[in-house]
Amino acid sequence: MNERAISFGESGALFGILGAPEIPDPSRPAVLIPNTGVVHRVGPGRMHVELARALAAAGVVSLRLDNASLGDSETVPGRSSETSALDLCAAMDALDARNISSGYVVIGSHTGAHDAHQAARIDPRVIGAVFIDGYVHSTPRAWLNRLL
Repeated sequence: MNERAISFGESGALFGILGAPEIPDPSRPAVLIPNTGVVHRVGPGRMHVELARALAAAGVVSLRLDNASLGDSETVPGRSSETSALDLCAAMDALDARNISSGYVVIGSHTGAHDAHQAARIDPRVIGAVFIDGYVHSTPRAWLNRLL
């Protein structure tokens, strides 16, 4: 397994850790793992690190990334939490330039789930998305649980 830091996006303002198997297979999709709100790219309890390393052991390339203004990524003018899906698009552009994959799966936890959903809506290169502890729909049972 290989891990290396990369800068990408507008003026190299975004930062991530690229994890790859010894011999990457560009015919396989890569996995993008955005940060979870204010928790940077390691994820809650280092969950993203463990996930990325397990993916590399299984032969899958991954990129753990910090969205603009979070973690080690710099502020990108005009970028907000509402447009953070554009950071995922920039990550796909960076990996496309390296000829690393044939599509992308975004695994988002918490706020990252929202980012994964938005990226899947706007970019056809996203062929799959996993939402972990993302959207919650208020049902009568949810309201009852909240009250109790």
